[in-house]
Amino acid sequence: MHPHLPEAVLWDMDGTLIDSEKIWDIGLRELAVQLGGELTQRTRDAVVGSNMDNTIREIFTSLALELDPAAMEKAGQWLNERTAELFRLGV
Repeated sequence: MHPHLPEAVLWDMDGTLIDSEKIWDIGLRELAVQLGGELTQRTRDAVVGSNMDNTIREIFTSLALELDPAAMEKAGQWLNERTAELFRLGV
């Protein structure tokens, strides 16, 4: 081991250090409303721990929306921006 390097690194992507799922949930629910529907618990459960592409695909599918790549990209960008805004407001 090198004395100037950390012995370990923790990537907090599932709420280990902060419970970010509650903030992510707000954005997901708002996105579903923006897309003309409602986020069901079944869809929410299906996207826990998922990546953005799968999350957006699941939401579009659950709302019976066309899987249009441009619309899905726009939705993903909106979700990222909204989530960042919610984090700036405080966790």
